[in-house]
Amino acid sequence: DIDGYQIGEAQQVEHGRPAVAPVPPVVDGKLFLRWDRDFESVMGDMTIQSVYTDAVVELGAATDFAEIFDNVPDPRVVYKLTADVTWPSDWTSRSFEATLDGQGHVISYTAKTPLFSDLYGTAANFILDGTDGESRTSITGINTTFGFLARQVIGGTVSGVTIRNFLSELSGSANYINDGGLCGTAGNGALIENCTIESNVLIRTRLSYAGGLVGSVYMSDGWGVGEQDLTVLEIRGCTNRADICTFSSGDANLGGILALADANDAARRPRILIADCVNFGNFTMTYTSGIGGHFGGIVAER
Repeated sequence: DIDGYQIGEAQQVEHGRPAVAPVPPVVDGKLFLRWDRDFESVMGDMTIQSVYTDAVVELGAATDFAEIFDNVPDPRVVYKLTADVTWPSDWTSRSFEATLDGQGHVISYTAKTPLFSDLYGTAANFILDGTDGESRTSITGINTTFGFLARQVIGGTVSGVTIRNFLSELSGSANYINDGGLCGTAGNGALIENCTIESNVLIRTRLSYAGGLVGSVYMSDGWGVGEQDLTVLEIRGCTNRADICTFSSGDANLGGILALADANDAARRPRILIADCVNFGNFTMTYTSGIGGHFGGIVAER
């Protein structure tokens, strides 16, 4: 085991045959990952060691975030901030399957990409602040799915996150851009709760599904197949104070919480649940062609 003691009885195994793994011991503060050697074909005497990782990892001001997030050993790991931190300005978005618990701390963030690309895990209890002390972070993009926290939340959870001091300016020739204060798209059972987009956030966009929190609903081809009455996206207790505007020609769909709630599927019949949410943001649309699109205080288009 982790302390070097034998687990159970020694096994006699026929040459070339597999050994039977014992139940790994439970170790306080640790997660069992694997056995350190393969024992599917035993060819001689073997000593096999259980491998564990810390269940909770504390992140402080001097943390090498790239090293940490490029080497997440297990999606069950919880990363906890122990102080306000400044994220690297050259950060490139990473997919994330574990849990980041900010414990109420501030992440100062001036990188030009979202914190996460695809969020499959949990992000909770922190303020993502785009200020560098002088001005808010301005992010531009073309033909993109974008949010300040994540590009997409795919089956993940976002809880108690506040976004402040950001400006996005997205343009391009794609049919539509998915743009949101939290994420561009969310779905596959995602939960977003008790989040706030502050009034010092501005979303400028073109040909877009732009929402104060989420641009549009995401549902992969394989998700929920064979099931019915699933909730593809749940948004509860959230507030948007950000203004959203179009700054070029073309149609747009602007929603205070969610822009496009279209996840119709005759076989799966997914539900979208929005409850106890409020929008204080303003919409502005300037266009020279197209029909102008849709506005909604909570949802723009169903």
